[in-house]
Amino acid sequence: MSTLWNEHDASLTPLPDPYAIRPAEVAAALASIRDIRPDALACRLLGRSAEGRDIVLVEIGVGPVRTLAWSQMHGDESTHTAVLLDLLTFLQSQPDHPTATA
Repeated sequence: MSTLWNEHDASLTPLPDPYAIRPAEVAAALASIRDIRPDALACRLLGRSAEGRDIVLVEIGVGPVRTLAWSQMHGDESTHTAVLLDLLTFLQSQPDHPTATA
């Protein structure tokens, strides 16, 4: 029996360095993830940071329950961003997986 842990590597988002991910790398990763199923994931610009960087809202899925996942409140904590990109890759590439539907 396959577990999600055993399938984890298939959902990794390729990043040059997940410990020091740059805004341009996040944008490129989101574009690649959106390309998996363009109709299922939407990205929109919410605004800009004090340093002029894009603040992007990513929406995926439908249903009565809404969940907010936020990363990099502190700019030096990029591993959370990498994990969220992996989660989006998983949800985009395996939408019928029991964990994804749950």
